[in-house]
Amino acid sequence: MRSAGYLAWKYTSAHRGRTLILIAALGLLLLLPVAVTLVIRSYDARMGARADATPVIIGAKGNRYDLLLQALLFRDGRTEDVPFGLVDKLETDHAFDAYAIPLHARHTTKGAPVVGTDLDGYLAFRGLSLKRGGTPDLMGQAVLGHGVAQRLDIGVGDTLTVDRENLYNLAHTMPLELDVVGVLNPANNADDEAVFVGMKTAWIIAGHGHGHDPEAHQSEAAHAAAVTAIRITPDNVDTFHFHGDEADLPCSAVIVLPGTDKDRTLITARYNASPMYQALRPAEVMDELMGLVLRIKRLFDANTALVGLAVVMLIGLVIALSMRLREAERRTLHKLGCGRWLIVQTQLVELAIVLAGALVIVALGSAAVVLASPWVLGV
Repeated sequence: MRSAGYLAWKYTSAHRGRTLILIAALGLLLLLPVAVTLVIRSYDARMGARADATPVIIGAKGNRYDLLLQALLFRDGRTEDVPFGLVDKLETDHAFDAYAIPLHARHTTKGAPVVGTDLDGYLAFRGLSLKRGGTPDLMGQAVLGHGVAQRLDIGVGDTLTVDRENLYNLAHTMPLELDVVGVLNPANNADDEAVFVGMKTAWIIAGHGHGHDPEAHQSEAAHAAAVTAIRITPDNVDTFHFHGDEADLPCSAVIVLPGTDKDRTLITARYNASPMYQALRPAEVMDELMGLVLRIKRLFDANTALVGLAVVMLIGLVIALSMRLREAERRTLHKLGCGRWLIVQTQLVELAIVLAGALVIVALGSAAVVLASPWVLGV
């Protein structure tokens, strides 16, 4: 076997180009289905854990999957808003015991979602802790997820400007500049890629509140013509006010923490019966979503199998043609004293070398895909 290994190694070394092409073709063929399977498993595990840790999500009637991704991953699926007064309604309802955490995730900064919430409540609920700095004590301040801080290379004392929704609408509210006052420890989930602010800050970003130059004249004309503030400071914070009743201001979703399983059942039943709201049990909806993903994956696997069969047939054709071209080589080896079994062993070792190289590509590629998947998928 040692002789067969030596001959095979010398042959593959002498024909590097052909060998590398076979390794790359086989490696890429195996990498795609393996990488997709690993990414789906990683996504399922991460999202499943996040969904399991979230008892109930309440939002406006509509697409359940959009609401789930809105509340868990802060993906703006353009779900309808619910009023902030729903939070107080949930917490003061005597039919059940519950704690409600509002979410407002409609805007971004440098591509990262800006999440308005009850910061103390949300950080405690998700088990998030501060690596540096503290939590906001003034509107216009923000706490960064660990991933955002690393990606943008910013920290406490720096500023971020909220992304404009429409670059061509100059009449739209000017973007707000956020002061970074804290950075979170790594959480290895969607919280790493988010920028957290208070609800009032989120409403100002959305245009439901604004401030004015404190030195402007107090006449109606001067008030209307005053320049809108884009950075909130201790000097102008008192000039910021909101339009309408705070209870009517919007939330994109509400996370509800019921006291008991019975409370969760009551909340889910009551709000699913409402014409305005829907209540999700995230774990159940996530199972449905992953079931849909797996059904789509079966179609992908069938396509991969057909492509794989075609590639294997082509590789088989290449090997068959190579065997015919190497007929003179085999006769020479036979004249030098190599038996037929040794020649067969040599060719099998050559195939093993190609397969080993392909498996190395699969291993390295899969590892890279799995490491990059949380950042790419945002989970």
